[in-house]
Amino acid sequence: CGGSSTGSCTPCTSLADHYFTGDGGLEDACPTAACANLTSCGMGSYRMGCEASSEGFCTPCSNKNDTEYYTGDGGVSNACPKATCGNLACPLGHIRTGSCGADETRSNDEYFCEACSPGTFVDVLGQDVCTSCAQREYQEASGQSSCSLCDALVACPIGQYRAGCG
Repeated sequence: CGGSSTGSCTPCTSLADHYFTGDGGLEDACPTAACANLTSCGMGSYRMGCEASSEGFCTPCSNKNDTEYYTGDGGVSNACPKATCGNLACPLGHIRTGSCGADETRSNDEYFCEACSPGTFVDVLGQDVCTSCAQREYQEASGQSSCSLCDALVACPIGQYRAGCG
């Protein structure tokens, strides 16, 4: 080297989405590693703050709403992959209540299927409200996908009528 001084440390030139893994010796060539190659943060999380001097830290993603669940990690972006909870439909005659949870396994499950009460029905998968039977129709059981016509009931004896149907 020669000279009368040991010199001073100068920051290496950093690369976007990389962090330093060592010093550069006498050159501006510090070894780096890509942030994306770090261990996954896990489903519904991403690596934040990965830059020149830090590997950053894992933090929860915030890019979904109550009708979605995460399907993986976001790498170094807050854009975690997600899917729609509508894919988790209840059977006919039932409605979905609550939220579908953090992931497709519904690990923090507040989501469940609830049977429609008598007098109501659901005939379309994914419907979230039970429909009341129409006038002159009835449904005596819960969890049904249709109503029956009152006219199909057994006739009343002579001099009587059927009250309360529909």
